[in-house]
Amino acid sequence: MTLRMPGEWEKQEAIWLAWPHNKEDWPDKFEPIPWVYAEIIRYLAQVERVRLVVKNAREQKQARNILKRAGVLLSKVDFIIAPTDRVWLRDSGPTIIYDGKKTRIARLAFQRLG
Repeated sequence: MTLRMPGEWEKQEAIWLAWPHNKEDWPDKFEPIPWVYAEIIRYLAQVERVRLVVKNAREQKQARNILKRAGVLLSKVDFIIAPTDRVWLRDSGPTIIYDGKKTRIARLAFQRLG
């Protein structure tokens, strides 16, 4: 059986993002980053569903507040509570795998990196 992971450019049900929380990723520049992400999500939610990973309920509340203030269409955002260490989910988030007949056969769970 041939297995493949779809390319980032292929049609998708939703886009997966993680809410920024690791201040070490943006040393001395973190303060505006959640607002930058809100703008990205505001744009994306106009054209597709956004699955937003947050590390806990408190972070979900904070993210929802910022997104609402930024004018994001919250009905297009699904919040998923799961631990992450970075916002880049291609390496640590759920991965979809298809068989040769384009049938989704696996969605691998989140992994906490190093």
